[in-house]
This record gives sequence, structure tokens and C-alpha cells, in this order.
Amino acid sequence: MLRAMPARRSNLRPLAAVWVAALITASLIGCSSPRGGVSFTVPADRYGQTIDAARETFLDARFVIDRVDARAGVVETQPKHTAGLATPWDAEQTTLKQEWSDLLNQHERVARLIVEPVDAPTDNLTAAAGELRATVEVIVYRVRRSGWRVETETISRSTHSRDMVGPLRGQPNTFAQPIARDVELAGTLAQRIRQRLGIQPPSEPALQAEDAAP
Repeated sequence: MLRAMPARRSNLRPLAAVWVAALITASLIGCSSPRGGVSFTVPADRYGQTIDAARETFLDARFVIDRVDARAGVVETQPKHTAGLATPWDAEQTTLKQEWSDLLNQHERVARLIVEPVDAPTDNLTAAAGELRATVEVIVYRVRRSGWRVETETISRSTHSRDMVGPLRGQPNTFAQPIARDVELAGTLAQRIRQRLGIQPPSEPALQAEDAAP
């Protein structure tokens, strides 16, 4: 007599559910963009608050702070790795294209706040007066392996040469190459910093009468 075998639960179902959730999240995030751009102005007496707000915002985004230079007006993070669709708990990606790109490549992001005087330059922002301009930038780095020669037409024909002397000289086998600015993530971080400071985003231009007419 033939017995019906009990159905086995596939281990792929939870993974598929995670991927579907990641795709939905990426599509929803991509539909809305942060308001206000990557730059904003603050009075000099709120400079310290701006540095603190940037530091807290970067930490909330799961970045690790690498450098805080109050005199130079810089807050910078360590490179943060993400694997796109394979790490749906990461929130760096704004578009589905970024999700796929981070999945197929070894990408890292560095977030940075740069504060500069609007008028006269100074080498010590802690003593600056007047308005200051704060700008958030996010640089995407691609980690590459030394000796890897990519064939642009057919990836299967790519070659890799091994340097036996380089490691003995202290040369690393991998290096990080900047490839792009992530303006979307920079805008999101700038918006969160403004919210911490209670700064309203710039108002959108009013519609002209002919544009508003149906």
C-alpha cells in the first residue's frame, strides 16, 4: 500500500517572504523623496546642536562614527556595508536599482556632514559668527580585489591574477573605490537632522494660475 508522504515545509518560503517584503519596501520608499535637499542653513549659535544632531542621526541609521572635528565642521562615519536585497533590515537603499546593485556588488557607504560659513571662511567654526551652511553627502564605495580584470562584454571571461609579493610588502588584497554619490540617502539624512533641529524644509514654489488650472 502506498502511503502519502507528509508535505515538507520548504526553507525557501521564509526567504521568499523576506525578499517580497524588501521589494515592496523598496518600491514604497522610491515613491517618496525627502524634501529640502542635502543642504540647510543654521545660525552660528546652533552650531554645536547641529554637530550633535548629525552624530545622533548617523548613529540611528546604524552608521559608526569615525571622526568628529568641531573646528573643521566635519562629522564622518566609517564605511557601512550592505548587501541590498539580501539584507532587508538595512535602510540605505532608496530605489530597487540600488537594492540590486548592492546585492550584486560589494558596496559600502560613508556619510559625512560638512559645515561651512556662508560668508567669510574660518579655520575654527566653534568661533564663527553669522549663518552657517550644513551639507550632508554620502559616498558609495565599491570594494574591489587587486588583480581582478573585468571583461565588460562577457563577465565569465574575466580574469584574476594573484600578486604573491604585494602582501609581503603590506599591500592589501582589496581596496575601496568611490563610484557614486547617494544623493537620495544624503537627502534623507539631511531631513532627519533638520527635524532634530526643528528646522522646516523650504516651502515649495506656488503654482502659477495656468499650471493650477485643470
